[in-house]
Amino acid sequence: MTGGATRGQAGRSPLEKIATAGRRVPGAAVTRHAGSGELIVAQGDDDANMFIIQSGTVEVRRHIGEQVVVLSRLQRGDFFGEMSLLESLPRTADVVAIQPTVLVELSAGALLFRIRRDPTLAVEMLQKLSARIRDLNAALAEATGASNLLPVQDDT
Repeated sequence: MTGGATRGQAGRSPLEKIATAGRRVPGAAVTRHAGSGELIVAQGDDDANMFIIQSGTVEVRRHIGEQVVVLSRLQRGDFFGEMSLLESLPRTADVVAIQPTVLVELSAGALLFRIRRDPTLAVEMLQKLSARIRDLNAALAEATGASNLLPVQDDT
């Protein structure tokens, strides 16, 4: 998120507050450290916590047949693992630290606690998720060479 370093703590977004909290992460959250190259979550795992990046960078990678595809790179203030947390389904991708990374790990209960304390956290997460969907739609359209992915229905 841009501009977070120049504003006071009160002016930061909820995700930025969590990302800059250092070791002071209240609300049943756990601070976790990952070394460069360390696998943080694995595709297919059943655990359901989500993570907010305090520092460092991670890659989200998906195994497709024999290939490993990098889906995205995430940095401070970004989050991952929300799909497993919200849907109670196995992880859909690996997440690997590509440099030393500090994370805040949240269970479903810890996330709900934080959203109850600051509902704008949910709005910020939805905005980031919407941007991800928009980016994926654009990438899919580009990869398929189509701007209209579904056939147009003729209602006549």
